[in-house]
Amino acid sequence: MNRIKKLISELCPEGVPYRPLDSLAQVNTGTQLNRATLSMFGKYPVMNGGVSPSGFHEEFNTEGPITVISQGGASAGYVTWMPGNLWVGAHCFAIAPNTGHIDGRFLYHFLKHSEYKIQSMKSGAGIPGLSRGKLIGLKCPVPPLVVQREIARILDTFTELEVAQQAELEARKIQSYYYKNSLLRSESAPKVQLGEVVEVLDNLRRPVSRDKREAGEFPYYGANGVQGYVKDFIFDGSFILMGEDGSVINNDRSPILHWVEGKIWVNNHAHILREKCDHASLRYIYYALQMTDVSRLVRGMPPKINQASMRGIEIALPILEKQLAIVRMLDTFTELENQISEELTLRCKQHEYYRSKVLTFDEMEVA
Repeated sequence: MNRIKKLISELCPEGVPYRPLDSLAQVNTGTQLNRATLSMFGKYPVMNGGVSPSGFHEEFNTEGPITVISQGGASAGYVTWMPGNLWVGAHCFAIAPNTGHIDGRFLYHFLKHSEYKIQSMKSGAGIPGLSRGKLIGLKCPVPPLVVQREIARILDTFTELEVAQQAELEARKIQSYYYKNSLLRSESAPKVQLGEVVEVLDNLRRPVSRDKREAGEFPYYGANGVQGYVKDFIFDGSFILMGEDGSVINNDRSPILHWVEGKIWVNNHAHILREKCDHASLRYIYYALQMTDVSRLVRGMPPKINQASMRGIEIALPILEKQLAIVRMLDTFTELENQISEELTLRCKQHEYYRSKVLTFDEMEVA
């Protein structure tokens, strides 16, 4: 940081020029590929909107490294760095510097820093889209190259730390899944229906429209988790929340679940389950449900798991002593995951703070 301040004070004490994006880089969309030509594996990632590759292809149409910005849908405006060659589709922009005045990695960091502003440019009531005309007018700072490269070097250090922590988090999740799979899918343990071992408190839920909620300290839960904080509570204790309609199922076909403790309010979009017998641990049931395929129970549009279907979900239930031993082990993994996730969140906030500090320049006055 001190080196950057010194360079700026020496090389551009009067500020830096700002230029529209299209005067510094080519901003182009690519060519759409038929979905049938994509594969899960291949030489080159295919970017076509979204925040990650939509598949892989044996050919590329764009040389990397390069910055890519999603053009359409909910992710319109999302900024990604692609380190190698790729196929760019028709629903994203490839940003390639075409002048010696801008460093490609510096430009990426500035565009990522400007992501919220870019996303605010999208329009359209149905499927929102980002127009090239608006994007190319984005004004970008152009400090001396030596300043750009020093900024990129520092921000890359933060990026590398984030990537390392993200990789550690993914490794922990894989490890946790392995143990859940081996511990919770017992062939010998007797099967019970969920309704036999939990008390369902759905009749006590009360939805409150957003405009009528009084702000307070107690979390207000829906199918997706906390929707806000309210002045009063309905439930107090330890509970499992399971998505009832809307968001009800994960990609692995397990139900949407939340473990909650303390005083809470719950609307009518999540089943609320409480422990009701002394031979079943609610925390064990929570973990067991994470490994249960409920896709066959989902009905209707929007998707719904009704109370009768939910009560009929079968889980393996070993003796209580074994349940508690499994919970202790899985809680350890959960605690490690949460710790790494919190560290990653703090790292991202730190990255954003420094990105804002080093990418904010006084604009040079033009005579």
